[in-house]
Amino acid sequence: MLLAIALAGCGGDSGETSSARPGLTYSVEADTTVVPGRFSEEEVYARAAKMCTSRQRQIRKSFLEYKAERPQFSREELIKGGSYSRFLPGVQFIFDYIKIPGGPEGDEETSARMEEMIGVMQYAIETGQSNYPRSIERVEDLFREYNRLARAYGFDECTVDRAHYPEFWEAGEKGT
Repeated sequence: MLLAIALAGCGGDSGETSSARPGLTYSVEADTTVVPGRFSEEEVYARAAKMCTSRQRQIRKSFLEYKAERPQFSREELIKGGSYSRFLPGVQFIFDYIKIPGGPEGDEETSARMEEMIGVMQYAIETGQSNYPRSIERVEDLFREYNRLARAYGFDECTVDRAHYPEFWEAGEKGT
């Protein structure tokens, strides 16, 4: 399966290929290059976990404010509008916070895994921004591959899922 998409973003086209899904080619506007930085492997993972946890709290709070200001909105309207104004822009910052410090010092292999992971994350964000999700199932679909890679590469605290964004997930479920 060949999948290529180029959307508005914040940089050059990465033209990455996912080793996790052979044949999946994605193209994003943002520069997803990760180079080894100045931190040890332990520091890279600890900094990412701390940053992701902090950012998740900010996104959750922002979404709750959005929801409180729109009590008349349906589930679909909450997910679509919340994705547009709060959720996807907030998750976009996680991309930058993982990318900018780089991978572990002298570790090209981990840097390459991180680059693959954030490339897939950016693809999910850009895809969502081009066609805002109207259901929580669509949000799950957008981030499914990113979440798989994040868990496989030890970035469990940085996944985009119900465990880390319960208010967003609950707003999109039937019966809420």
